[in-house]
Amino acid sequence: VTGLQPGSDHVITVIPRTLAGEGASTSVSFTEPSPPAASPGSDSGPEPGSDPATITGYWIVTSGGDALGFGGVSTVSAPSGSADVVAAASPPGGRGLFLLHADGLVTARQGAVWRGDMSGVPLDAPMVAMAVTPTGNGYWLLGADGGVFAFGDARFLGSTGGMDLVAPVVDMAATPTGDGYWLVAADGGVFAFGDADFRGSVAMIPLDAPIRSVAAQGDGYRMVAEDGGVFVFGLGYEGSIRSRFPGVPGAMLPRAIRVRNLPGGRGYLVLTADGVVNAFGGGVVLLPTGSPMTPGETVVDLVLISDGVG
Repeated sequence: VTGLQPGSDHVITVIPRTLAGEGASTSVSFTEPSPPAASPGSDSGPEPGSDPATITGYWIVTSGGDALGFGGVSTVSAPSGSADVVAAASPPGGRGLFLLHADGLVTARQGAVWRGDMSGVPLDAPMVAMAVTPTGNGYWLLGADGGVFAFGDARFLGSTGGMDLVAPVVDMAATPTGDGYWLVAADGGVFAFGDADFRGSVAMIPLDAPIRSVAAQGDGYRMVAEDGGVFVFGLGYEGSIRSRFPGVPGAMLPRAIRVRNLPGGRGYLVLTADGVVNAFGGGVVLLPTGSPMTPGETVVDLVLISDGVG
């Protein structure tokens, strides 16, 4: 909703229509806040030295392995018998799609080259995330205990496997060089390895909801909590689901699943559990190219496809 007068009261009635179908209507009353004062380093322009690439589309990936296409990418149906998909990723330029399953299996689709996986190997914790190297010729797999497994040209640079963690690890992001990565835990703890710079965390801050995802750009990163709160370190803040609906209890907001940075520092997208993509900064929400989500599946990841590295 745009064009609301700051400081005025509003009532919005919402009838949710998502990939999962149509839900019951809800009315919400709130006051439109005044724009916050800009803080140093939080401008909404492109990050210095960033690539001018733009996204051509994205996939919303489900637990059953379907990749629902939006914009300029087509929907990719799940392989036969696919289940328990927890994360997905694509090589630079959208050269295929990787699906990561909870047991460590990696499925390569649309021309992506399989480099190995952990299927059949006893794991101390289920898999939760993956990241692809800048070349697209390798990837890292991440377990909930912080264990990192490298394949192809991905290098193992450290992990939290075997450490006594306060909260499980939930996501990872690689540096632009591929010589480092960040791991993020549900309590907001950040672990930096290789050439990844530690820019801060929210581990010592009481959170209303656990952290669910991290997205890196340059040497900075953004994290999103389950209630839609966004935390930035070394990058600009463009808003959050919580800031858009300040009077709405967090329990009434759809759960945030993933945050993904747009190329060139143009903003970011936040995917929620109902299959809705929320745009902040210069982001735009694209139209679907395929069928709705299969009943019984859940949304697990958002994979952006761009026309450059960005």
